[in-house]
Amino acid sequence: MELRVTSIKEAKRSLNTLKLSNIKAIIISSYKDDIDTISDENKLLIEFDDLNYQCQNSFNRNLAKKIKEFIAKIDLDKNKLYVCCDSGESRSSAVAACILRKYGENEN
Repeated sequence: MELRVTSIKEAKRSLNTLKLSNIKAIIISSYKDDIDTISDENKLLIEFDDLNYQCQNSFNRNLAKKIKEFIAKIDLDKNKLYVCCDSGESRSSAVAACILRKYGENEN
């Protein structure tokens, strides 16, 4: 499994130089920023705020279900998975750690 955690800005830079046929992306942003080079069927756009307490736009079970369904549809051995948020530090890292743990990989 090749999983890359990065900011949206860095992902846009790297994706301009890569072959996109085997790229999938989970894009987390509260600013509706998007990676246009990846087709809609190859990306999941979700929005939740970078907060550590319960609020109107915090992470929830519905978002977890969307991520789980998106991951289930892709072959992680053949595709590179980008997990991006605005800065590539907390939301994307947390989602990536959960994905790695689900597949028996070291989330550290």
